[in-house]
Amino acid sequence: MYDLGPIAERRKEARNKLGITQRVAAKRCNVSLKTLKNYEKKGIRDILTLDKMCRCYGITINLRVGSK
Repeated sequence: MYDLGPIAERRKEARNKLGITQRVAAKRCNVSLKTLKNYEKKGIRDILTLDKMCRCYGITINLRVGSK
């Protein structure tokens, strides 16, 4: 099972460290503002878009597999 909360939080923190708004980040990452907001708030929707955004912010996707 994947814990998606930390992934969304890491992207938001990375964007804030870059000092850019969601609008600027969406443009740089070539995604819609709505998509970016949803990814920061709700987490993963599509792994390819997640990867694109992480690359844009200079971070990696780090999924931890756990069992419950």
